[in-house]
Amino acid sequence: MNRPPRFIADEMNGDIARWLRIIGFDCKYLIGKEMDTKLIEIALDEDRVLLTSDKELFRKATLKGVETHYIPQGKLEDKLRSIIEKYNLNRYIDKVGYRCPICNQPLIRAEDISQVPEKVRLSHKTILHCPRCNKFYWKGSHWKKIKKVLLNAGLTNENVKKL
Repeated sequence: MNRPPRFIADEMNGDIARWLRIIGFDCKYLIGKEMDTKLIEIALDEDRVLLTSDKELFRKATLKGVETHYIPQGKLEDKLRSIIEKYNLNRYIDKVGYRCPICNQPLIRAEDISQVPEKVRLSHKTILHCPRCNKFYWKGSHWKKIKKVLLNAGLTNENVKKL
């Protein structure tokens, strides 16, 4: 696989979708009743890996030829590690950009930062913006916690520094 894998997560894996987006991977996330058929269709149509904690959905998707990864419930770092290792995500960090953890839209460098607090504008060189949901992102005080989770989940120290 030369291009980074793209994912789609079921309703039980919203946390995984958010964290994959934080490290730059395209991960759709669908919620709602009776979404199994829709998840399978999107995975097939868009060549996405289906991430699920639902054994029945895993079975159905696999029978339809969908690349599916079963994620047992457990600690966030363990769930992320299973994906990082299976799909060798460390090798793609240089090939992915930044994504909005909320809506999955690729982030762009913020041009107009007038809506960002002055303290942030003065102390951060890089401020990113989501053109879809109009949120701004920067490496704030929470970044230490994010780095710790990613390192515990199997992202290399070198790759965490690149984020």
